[in-house]
This record gives sequence, C-alpha cells and structure tokens, in this order.
Amino acid sequence: MALFGFIFYLWLGVILNRYFDRVMNYINRISWPIMIITVVVLFVLAILESFELLSLGSKDAYNTLRASNIIYSFGMFALLLKIGNIEVLQKKWNQDKLHLVYTWCIMF
Repeated sequence: MALFGFIFYLWLGVILNRYFDRVMNYINRISWPIMIITVVVLFVLAILESFELLSLGSKDAYNTLRASNIIYSFGMFALLLKIGNIEVLQKKWNQDKLHLVYTWCIMF
C-alpha cells in the first residue's frame, strides 16, 4: 500500500510537468494572503490529526500516510511554486565548499 503512495507522487509530477504552464497560471491567480492562510490552516489540521491519533494510542502518529498531511503537502508545494526561484539558493558553489558542508553535516 505504501508503494502506491510513492508512485502517486511520481505520476502527479509527470502530470504537473505536462501542464506546468496551466498550473502556474492558476497558482499565480491566487492572492498571497489566501495562499498563506490556506497553508497555515492545512498545517494546523495536519497537526490536529496527529494529536488525535496520539490520543487514540498510536505509537507513531507522525509517520503515517494521513489525508490531512497529503493535502498540506499539496498546499505547501503550491506555495513554493508561487515563491519561485530563491536567489540565495541559486548561487553556485564550487565542489570544495559543497564537500565541506557534507563532511560537516556527517560529523555533527
């Protein structure tokens, strides 16, 4: 069953790539306040569902395929698409700096 959850996202990526211009036109028509409020509400719903699962005795409520978490991920993905390129992340690092960061992360 978990395999379907992962394959669904791969399939969705193919569809979004095929209709990327339409998706971006739709996302750009949504105002910033509506987009941010929607993502915050979806986040709160995902957290509330986790708390509900914990109160029902779930041992790992945060590591489940929950409907609210899936919808929240769609909302967050749309917000990231609306933000677009982030200049700080677009700067190219040379290989030595990247290797240094990976080494530091592994050590600590």
